[in-house]
Amino acid sequence: MKRKIRKALKDYPLDIIKKSTTIFNGYDEDDFTGKDRHQRTKEEPVKFLHAGTLYMGRDPSLFVEAISELMAGGSISKKDLTIEFLGSNELDGSRFERTISDLNLSDIIRLMASIPKKEYFDAISKADVLLLMQSELASPQIPGKTFDYLATGNRILALVPPGATSDLLGGFEHIKIADPRDKDQIKTCILELMRELTGALVKSKPDCRQPVEFSRKTQTRELAAILDSMIKEA
Repeated sequence: MKRKIRKALKDYPLDIIKKSTTIFNGYDEDDFTGKDRHQRTKEEPVKFLHAGTLYMGRDPSLFVEAISELMAGGSISKKDLTIEFLGSNELDGSRFERTISDLNLSDIIRLMASIPKKEYFDAISKADVLLLMQSELASPQIPGKTFDYLATGNRILALVPPGATSDLLGGFEHIKIADPRDKDQIKTCILELMRELTGALVKSKPDCRQPVEFSRKTQTRELAAILDSMIKEA
């Protein structure tokens, strides 16, 4: 996965990949101190949350269409879930809003404005499923919020193409990954998440321990070790 990120430097001198390493954005452990995860009862709807700007090909329309088709087929109903998009919408005009309205989902989907950083950490900590999106335009990039999402220990629905982000998330059992262009994959992942959270196959809560390897303290130590080795070689 780190190698794929480095390959994005392919237009630079040939030796650049061998001489490069990747230090992740990571997450700040202090941002999650005292943050309680929402304890959902079986009667409550499952809450899906996307936090961040909708831009650069990160278009949730296919996800929303998948929800609508699952409802039309009777696999899920409106009482089963709510969906929130938290942050600004820089997609084509009001097209996404029209999609929501045309699919008759305005009563379960909320488009919300950006909020202060502290409230953002509260919001992602209390969601049942965190929605992560990445477009093919930026497949070598890992969205910064990926690490915040991981730090919550909550389930994640990652609509990401093959690339650095899918490689990073592939080893976590509480994360479902679907190609953002494949509606059938998206529907399968949604159903699996809903069954885990509400059905007879309810699984134990995902491991809520923070993945320490992605904390900024760990990443800083890795950077320091690299700098130390450079000094020794000088």
